[in-house]
Amino acid sequence: MITTATTLSTLHAPRSTAPASDGRYRKAAGKGLRDAKFRVGQMYHKGRGVAADLKEAAKWYTEATQQSHTNAMTILAAMYVPSDVS
Repeated sequence: MITTATTLSTLHAPRSTAPASDGRYRKAAGKGLRDAKFRVGQMYHKGRGVAADLKEAAKWYTEATQQSHTNAMTILAAMYVPSDVS
């Protein structure tokens, strides 16, 4: 049974802890949706719901950039800039 409290907590939960959100993003990414590819990239980049993996994050960001996802482009570019550049 779904209660109002359960529904509200799910709606206001961070994306990484919302039930089955990673599965939905992966499924949508598999269908070619660029926003979903970006979200999967974020999951790996930030370690949300999965172990952090920068190579895997870069893979998903690259796929999103190939579909003109501008946020993915920005993050992917930042990943390649040396951290000591100011």
